[in-house]
Amino acid sequence: MKKYILIVLIPTAFILFLIHWIVPEPNETDIDDYIAKAFATANYKIARKACWRRIKTDFSNIEYHRDYIYASHKSGYKRNPPLYYNSYLQSPDSETVDLATYALGYIKMQEEDEAGALRLYLKVKNNKLTYLNNSIGYCYLALKDYEKAKYYLRREIKLKGYVEGALENYAKVLIQEKNILEINRLLAHPELGKQLNLKNKRQFYYLTGNFFSYCTTILRSHRQYIILEGIIGALLITVIWFTFFQRLAVVKPVKTKYLLQVLILSVVISQFTYLLHDFAEMTLQLRFEGSPAEKFFYCVAVIGLMEETIKTIPFLLIFFFTKERVEPVELIIYAAVAALGFAFVENLAYFDNSGLSRITGRAMTATMMHIILSAIAVYGLVLYRFKKSFRIWILVFFLSACFLHGSYDFCLLVTRQMNGPFFIVWVCLFILSQIIFSGIIRKTLANSKSFHTGNAAERLRKNGQLLLHNLSYVLLIQYIIISVKYGVVFADNHLDSGMITTYVCIFVLSICLTRYKIKQGDWECCH
Repeated sequence: MKKYILIVLIPTAFILFLIHWIVPEPNETDIDDYIAKAFATANYKIARKACWRRIKTDFSNIEYHRDYIYASHKSGYKRNPPLYYNSYLQSPDSETVDLATYALGYIKMQEEDEAGALRLYLKVKNNKLTYLNNSIGYCYLALKDYEKAKYYLRREIKLKGYVEGALENYAKVLIQEKNILEINRLLAHPELGKQLNLKNKRQFYYLTGNFFSYCTTILRSHRQYIILEGIIGALLITVIWFTFFQRLAVVKPVKTKYLLQVLILSVVISQFTYLLHDFAEMTLQLRFEGSPAEKFFYCVAVIGLMEETIKTIPFLLIFFFTKERVEPVELIIYAAVAALGFAFVENLAYFDNSGLSRITGRAMTATMMHIILSAIAVYGLVLYRFKKSFRIWILVFFLSACFLHGSYDFCLLVTRQMNGPFFIVWVCLFILSQIIFSGIIRKTLANSKSFHTGNAAERLRKNGQLLLHNLSYVLLIQYIIISVKYGVVFADNHLDSGMITTYVCIFVLSICLTRYKIKQGDWECCH
């Protein structure tokens, strides 16, 4: 503990003080820029208060109301907005009544009550109100009334209102209908074709069978969201975990060139995730929608199965084609590094201009879970090769990883505010996965012949401590990035939650990855 305070806590406190002294506060007088920064850093409470001040200056701007309602919903401030807008329904001014009615419908939209939102939207008298026709079209899309959805979305585009959103929703309708003729027309349109977002274009090219354009669109989508700060965050996480696994084989180190080959191969192969997800969505018609049971099935059968399959491919190449003799723990290391390559690509997508506040969370939970689940997925193969277990265990462990992956993602996706029973299940799954992973590490080390030397256990403990120290610095790096790019006040608001996430995960990891009780040749407690 003293070493942790000296190496981590004291330098962190000093740098936080230095940042507060050097970096200026953001300018609140430019309220639009201030709100944009609050949204970009997921500081919804700050955004809500600033949006409220902005509404007071101009009640007639519908965009101000949308921002205020969205920020209120994301910050958990859900009671007052309906009361506020209901008070305007009796106003003698028809424009004010229309704005209040639309706002109440938009509140219903945030609650995912599309039918209730639609009833309110249809009461708005000014049918040329910006955003209105797009919102009506979105509701009809959600309710699967595609003809009416197309009518209102075309109207929003024709009025040159919220064209970006209307185009995205219109594209979703065409994809649902598989309307190839209209898709080709939209792609060829001199103006609208250029305004389509890259995801819609990619899915259009999939449906039309334009493989070359499909691949180039995937590459272009990376260029769209990758930023320097995101690269720094993703690389930092990758280097920290890569170093841990490189040092895990304490006596017979795994050759760095092989680990790098697996990492790079995983980065490349991970691009096929787009193809698999598009196949599931547009060919198999599987989407994250419907009842909770249907959503859970999607998470397990699509997200879990497909992502674990993609992550396992680089490992299988090592497993079946390597000519060198490998130990059990080395196979787990290769699986972990393959997962790390997949997580690197995923992190780049998350760490865009509005995702830098996710760096700590992704380092502590998402990246770690990808590693753990990959280790579980391949453990059956390890048992089959070194313990001569029945082949059925290969399938059991792989499907178990898919199930855990889907369950974990389901809890995240359905628990927007991270509370309630699904959050508790999420925490339990996270801790359970850590325990399983710790057991896999111990058992593969116990059956790796090169491990059993006098100081191996001590070197393992130090490697685990190094991981804990390095992960602790991730929160600091995130704080510096957000402070410099957006302002100290926005970084401060993530410090409390970031510290809780960091130190809870550090505590769990300190138990699982620094305290090894290894009995040579023992497989049993992991099987």
